[in-house]
Amino acid sequence: LRTVRLKCQSSLHFTLCGRSVMRLATIAFIPAAQAACGGLPVKLTCGACLDIVAGQPCERYNTCECMSPEHLSKGCVAAGFCDPVQAGPAISEGFGLRVAKAHGKRDYNFVRVSVVTQTPEAPEAGFFDYSSQFKYRWTDNYLHTGLKEVTPGQVNTFTIGKQTVSVKIPEAGAGAAGVMIADPCFKSTTYSSPVGCSYGGKFQTDVRTPALLNAFVGSDDTDFWSILGDNFYDRIGAGSKEFFSKLSNEVKATPLVTVPGNHDYWVLGDPLVGTVADQCGNGHMQFYAQDAEASLLAQPGDSTPPFNFTVNPEGKGLLGCDKASPDNSRFYHQFGNIGLIAQSGAFGLEEYNGFMTESCKWLGANPGIEVGV
Repeated sequence: LRTVRLKCQSSLHFTLCGRSVMRLATIAFIPAAQAACGGLPVKLTCGACLDIVAGQPCERYNTCECMSPEHLSKGCVAAGFCDPVQAGPAISEGFGLRVAKAHGKRDYNFVRVSVVTQTPEAPEAGFFDYSSQFKYRWTDNYLHTGLKEVTPGQVNTFTIGKQTVSVKIPEAGAGAAGVMIADPCFKSTTYSSPVGCSYGGKFQTDVRTPALLNAFVGSDDTDFWSILGDNFYDRIGAGSKEFFSKLSNEVKATPLVTVPGNHDYWVLGDPLVGTVADQCGNGHMQFYAQDAEASLLAQPGDSTPPFNFTVNPEGKGLLGCDKASPDNSRFYHQFGNIGLIAQSGAFGLEEYNGFMTESCKWLGANPGIEVGV
């Protein structure tokens, strides 16, 4: 852990300028994939086992010699492919606050403020533009979201139910600092992902990762934070909810940047082994409520859904799911002197070529941006 002060340079580079930045360097040691069953990597055996028990043919995974229905007659935990978890009531996040910077096509001084709940009632009447049950996936949740104007460089206070929410964004062109993580995983007594988390137990990531975020992102020195895909390798939303229940309201009030990775579409990471149980990006886009391209149809005070729901993920039936429309996962915006361009790796050039051309022009034409990410 070290504190550094970075100097601004005249050229475009990946640093943060003009302020102290707390930097934590974390190195994850990931072993080479081991063939645990039919050549399947160890970390994918639990997910494959669960899918076979749910009715998928073992031939899809080339595991019939060790993971046939006969092998799994007593379940995946008894067969040694999945970790045991304690049965009990679902964990509630508590105050499910989300704050995201508005899309770069909107005025700089707008943010999207959202709350995820387990009941349909909005936590503050008249505050949100859109309130609805999640569509297609993770439907035990409800999203309440709206665009709010703030004054950059100052603390902006909102009252949502019994909670006081303080939101701050840097002035346009000012130095900014952010915390970025990606591919986080954990396992606990109540949650275990279908994808293995090799060092989750050893390094206690269920406790230490949220503790680190509470320490760094919850401070006044951090302007935004990011989870850049494969968010907890979560198929049904339980892991995301449990993890966010451990974050402070100060972290949740700090603008979040996130994009879905391949495992946020198909939990095993590949459409060839995708199933109808996969979220195909739908849970992710509603749980994190970014102000993506699809949201541009919704203006402040407008109840239009800030998502493109035209793709039903169940179009492929039992053997797969259709990805949510790409405009739900691409956007660009600005924090101070940092311009961020976000897209998902689950789509190809044909879906993103026009978007990248547009966003790069925006990046180059904005005189207040010194750093491109």
